[in-house]
Amino acid sequence: MEHVFTIAVKDFYLEHILESGQVFRWHKLAQNFYLLYSGSKVSLVKQDQIASLQIAVQNPEDLAYWKNFFDLQTDYELIKKSIGRRGKKVMREACEYGFGLRIARQDYFETLIAFIISANNNMKRIQRSMLLLSELYGKKIEMPEHFLALLPDEYKGIELYAFPEATDLAQVEPKELRALAGVGYRDVNIAQSAKMVASGISLEALDKLSSPKLLEALQNFAGVGPKVAACIGLFAYHRTNAFPVDVWIKRTMQRLYLNESASPKAIEREGQRRFGRYSGTAQQYLFYYAKELDKR
Repeated sequence: MEHVFTIAVKDFYLEHILESGQVFRWHKLAQNFYLLYSGSKVSLVKQDQIASLQIAVQNPEDLAYWKNFFDLQTDYELIKKSIGRRGKKVMREACEYGFGLRIARQDYFETLIAFIISANNNMKRIQRSMLLLSELYGKKIEMPEHFLALLPDEYKGIELYAFPEATDLAQVEPKELRALAGVGYRDVNIAQSAKMVASGISLEALDKLSSPKLLEALQNFAGVGPKVAACIGLFAYHRTNAFPVDVWIKRTMQRLYLNESASPKAIEREGQRRFGRYSGTAQQYLFYYAKELDKR
């Protein structure tokens, strides 16, 4: 099929990327087999072998989009060597544990809304709300025929939806968002931020800013503080020097490199000082490994 491509990959593992808390709109069909959304695009991605990835796309020209989404042009072996040298034994262990982890390059508006929802929330609830927002307010995507040949029988009736445009989401009352999409108290922030984008604030234009200016500008959106801005900067704008500090990273960095009294700002500075241009990437490896560390 001209819509299905097999490409060679290295330092790549689908589960590590999609289930590491950075991507929320997907359905897991089987081990390392996902129906994956980004903005208005959808793909079927499958990794049967460690060195190859199968991608089924809506249109052949979408292959470039998904290659960029998975950051396939970046050499993660070099990154892991760099942060491993700077981060002591535990950082090397984190890189080995999440050996196939990469920083996804995601849709600006979708990522903005996802991480507004992420405040004081867990991954399952964020994922549920993001999928509901798409079903309720996004445009329906016609199921490609070649997808049907690849989908397991129990998923052949699934309906596909794009993430809603800012202009559509801006028209929804906050109380409706809370009642139908399960976003809780974040309803007002979602509505207000969607209205800001719909009114003409260009998320794409923000990509021209330096990292400090970008993170500052993102905090003008409702519900976006330093941590959420850093997540958006990392996962949408690929600012790999952004260092989000959540409860897991705070605990891990305090244990490994600082002390229990270290503030989030001090932890951010230490992460950026220690890991430099790849501090955000290092953060993601540590985040993915943090629960394993917590068990120990």
